Amino acid sequence: MRASDGADRMLLLGSTVTLAWVHLSTTSQLGAELARLAAAGLLATAYFEAGLVKVLKPRWRNGTELASIMAMKSVGNRWVATFVLERTKTSLALSWAVMSLELSAGPLLIIGGVVGLVTAMALTAMHLAIAVLMGLGRFFYPFVSLLLLVSTGCVVD
Repeated sequence: MRASDGADRMLLLGSTVTLAWVHLSTTSQLGAELARLAAAGLLATAYFEAGLVKVLKPRWRNGTELASIMAMKSVGNRWVATFVLERTKTSLALSWAVMSLELSAGPLLIIGGVVGLVTAMALTAMHLAIAVLMGLGRFFYPFVSLLLLVSTGCVVD
């Protein structure tokens, strides 16, 4: 079975990991921690892949891809497109912020604790901005629900 996009795959995989986590949490603290690490690993892989794809593209590295995406009729936002097109340094900074967050998210989530919680909050803010500004809410729910689960495991003993 082939899913239609990354949101579908994350929903399926995240649900599977969550079910395993809940089951293992009732039987073993070690099993629960392994399931938390599996969920963090799933997120780490997804974010690293997304960041790597972006950083390999010159237009992401120079900040112009973000403006192009925001200018698209299907998922763009005219106000944001105009804003970043007129402010190339802002577009460059936002592009590198997204790429840096995605590339570093995995290790930071796996570290856990306050570092994992702050990382989950930054990723949630990124997904919320994407959902609101671009109308891509399909990614918000599966990613943020798994981030909440992982970050809760980071701070609860």
